[in-house]
Amino acid sequence: MTAPASWRLRLRRLRTDGLARESTWSLTYEIAVLSSSLVSFMLLGRNLGAEGYGGYASLFAIISPLLTLAGSGLTLSLLQHTVQGHEPLASTARSCLSLALLVGLGLTVVASAICLAVVPALPVIAVISLLCTEFLVMPAVHIAAATSQIASGFVAAARTRLVFVFIRTGIILGLALTGQLTIVSFAALTLAAGVVTALLTMRFVGRLHGFSLRPGRIRWTHLKSNAIYSSAISAQALGNDGDKLVMAGNGLVVELGRYSVAYRIVQYGMLPVASVVNAGHVRFLAHEPDRQRQHLDRAIRYGSISALYGIVCGLGLFIISPLVPVLFGEDFADSARMV
Repeated sequence: MTAPASWRLRLRRLRTDGLARESTWSLTYEIAVLSSSLVSFMLLGRNLGAEGYGGYASLFAIISPLLTLAGSGLTLSLLQHTVQGHEPLASTARSCLSLALLVGLGLTVVASAICLAVVPALPVIAVISLLCTEFLVMPAVHIAAATSQIASGFVAAARTRLVFVFIRTGIILGLALTGQLTIVSFAALTLAAGVVTALLTMRFVGRLHGFSLRPGRIRWTHLKSNAIYSSAISAQALGNDGDKLVMAGNGLVVELGRYSVAYRIVQYGMLPVASVVNAGHVRFLAHEPDRQRQHLDRAIRYGSISALYGIVCGLGLFIISPLVPVLFGEDFADSARMV
C-alpha cells in the first residue's frame, strides 16, 4: 500500500468509528477554553501589565499540579468504573461527586495558604474566589459532564462543559466593556456564576438520566482509582508546569507573566491533538475479547496523524509569533521569542 493510500485509510477509519465527530466537538471545547483564557490574558494583561498579570499567572502556576487531584482523576475514575466495570451510573456518580467536593475543599484551604504567602500582591478575596472556582465548582461541572458522556456520548459531555466556558468569557468581556475589570471583580463574579451553573447542570443532567445527581456515599474503590489516576496526572502536570512553579517561587513575576502567554499560545496550536486524546479515551476502556492488538493499532492510528500535525503546528507557531506584542501589548514583546 502506498503512503498516500495508507494515510487515506487511517483518516477513513477515524471517520467510521465516530472519532472524527467527537474530536470535532472536543476541539470546539478546547478552542473555547483556550480562547476564553486568551481573552482573559489579553484583557487582564493590558489592564494589569506584565507585573500585575504575573501575579495572576503565579497563582495558577502554584495550583496547576493540584488541579488534577480535584477533578481529572475523578472523571476518569467515573468513566472506568461505569464503562469498564459496569457499575451503576447513579451511585458511582454520587460517590465521585462527594469525593470531588471533599478533596476540593481540602485543596482550597491548602492552596489558599500557599498562594497568599507566595503571591501577597493578590487580594485575599480574589485568591479565595479563584481557588473555590477551580477546586469546587469546576470538578462538579466535570462530574456532571462525565455522567452525560457515559449515558449519552461524548458530544453531550462537550456541550455540558461549554456552558460554563461561555459564561466565564461573557463575564470578563462584560466587565471590560463597562470599565469594571479587576482581578477581584472577575474572580468574584466567576465564582457566583459558577456555583449557579454547577447546581443547575447537576440538576439537569440528573433529571435527564433518571436520578438525582447529588453527593452520596463514597466507595473505597473509587477513592483508590482516583488516587492512581490523580497521582499520575499530577506528576505529568508538575512536569509540564514545574518551570512556572519554580519561577513563581523565586519571585520572577514579570518573567512568568510573559512566559505564560507564550506557553498558552503553544497550547492553542496543539488543540487538535488534545481533542483526539479527550475524545478517544473511552475507546481504550472498552475491549473486544476476540480482537488482538486492538488498542495498539488504535494508538498507532491516532498517534501517527497527531505526529504529522505536530510538525505543521510548529511551523505555524514560528510564523505567527511576531503577532504576540500586537495582541497582548508591548510589555509582552519578549513572549514572541519564547514561543
